[in-house]
Amino acid sequence: MEPIALKDRSGWVARMTADTDEEFERMAAQMALIDVPTVLDEPPHLYAGPFEEKAEAQNVLKFLKSEHGLDGLVTWRTVMR
Repeated sequence: MEPIALKDRSGWVARMTADTDEEFERMAAQMALIDVPTVLDEPPHLYAGPFEEKAEAQNVLKFLKSEHGLDGLVTWRTVMR
């Protein structure tokens, strides 16, 4: 899977939400070690993606949940970086 270009683009992302700042930092460190494209925003949300196809984001979320215990939801997001 290849992420789409990050600057001023919209796409499907897998969004994880942390309950605390400490959990956000832990999750961000964990995501940095996983080989998936990520867009880190300010707490409480972390994003994997963006992807052109919703199915790609869903597959990444399934992988993150089954292999790394990270759960979230798939949503459309505009990335402006």
